[in-house]
Amino acid sequence: MQNTLAFEFEHRPSPRRRTSAIEIAQGRVLVRTPMQVSIAHLQPWLKEREAWVLAHLTKQQSSIDAHRIEMSQGASIPINGDPYELYWRFSESSSLIWHPKEIEVFLPHHLYHNPQARVRRMLQAELKQKAAHQFQLALMQLSAQTGLKPKKLEVKSYRRRWGQCSSDKIITLNWRLIHARPDVQRYVMIHELCHLQEMNHSVRFWSWVARFCPNHRELSAELRDKSSWLQW
Repeated sequence: MQNTLAFEFEHRPSPRRRTSAIEIAQGRVLVRTPMQVSIAHLQPWLKEREAWVLAHLTKQQSSIDAHRIEMSQGASIPINGDPYELYWRFSESSSLIWHPKEIEVFLPHHLYHNPQARVRRMLQAELKQKAAHQFQLALMQLSAQTGLKPKKLEVKSYRRRWGQCSSDKIITLNWRLIHARPDVQRYVMIHELCHLQEMNHSVRFWSWVARFCPNHRELSAELRDKSSWLQW
């Protein structure tokens, strides 16, 4: 059936759902419905909500643009919620140096006309290493505080999620979480630790999260506003 709406959407039916819901994240519209709901029945329902969806898409795109991480001289790179200015210079070899509130990258002279790709690779490699060390310590502390013990932690690169917990009790965190404030990082870790108790997003799961992070809704909303961090 042809889409007559002013936006594209993904339809995801589930046998466990009893109602339909619209989710908007990273500029994408996801519609979750019970299995029996067809696209033909869904389109009129979405048409009634079209203005609401478009307003949220516009708002979300503004937030994505505002927090986009760019590889340019003097660009602001958030590290643990604090802004660092990025600069690069040319030298005989490659290196990256941390200064108070500044990241300085040295590049070989032959990259003068196209430095951004190398700067990106060097900065990402540095932040991945920093995140792996920092998150390991933080997760160990939270595990001791909550009594929730994962088998191990892995730090990886994702484009659509901040973390996950597998059924074999391995927690994986996105290294890009290093951009967020420590309180937000802590929320994501608690979220994944609580999946050791409930491998779902049921009421019981959220009660576990609220036990250790009462303001989880505010922190989750803050992270949603920074979805562009997942894309660089």
